[in-house]
Amino acid sequence: MGCIRTVRFIFYAAMSLSNVPRDDLILRKLFVSAKRDGTLLLITPTIYSSSYQLNKHLKGPTHDQEVGHLRRYSRTSICSALEATGFTVKKVVYLDSILRDWYILHKQLRRGNSIWSLPLVRKAFNSCDNLLANLFLFPSAICIHAKKKRADSGQNV
Repeated sequence: MGCIRTVRFIFYAAMSLSNVPRDDLILRKLFVSAKRDGTLLLITPTIYSSSYQLNKHLKGPTHDQEVGHLRRYSRTSICSALEATGFTVKKVVYLDSILRDWYILHKQLRRGNSIWSLPLVRKAFNSCDNLLANLFLFPSAICIHAKKKRADSGQNV
């Protein structure tokens, strides 16, 4: 019989929740693994990504499965899934706007890595990208900070 170790802080690998057939089982395992009042930081793809929206229209709904995603999340869907498991969502932030999406996808843009890697250029790019993601212009990832409900809140843990 195995021993279950509980932890105070869990970071679930970026983007992998969308790749498992039963995300509810993974979320439940994360919940059980967290100590009372433990923290979960989760990053997963959104349904709002510009590359996802474009490929959905050009290649059809099966494109995401070709790249390994079984689902993508909206703010409502991921928060509902976490809350159904027993987590309390504390904060939701969108990451990686259309700028980073297209930079990652296009080799021609990446050829200028010597320019993109300059600290001032990188800082300006990241600032613009974060601003656009927060303005909700095609964010490709969603980051959720959630806490495990305390036992005294009426939730069985």
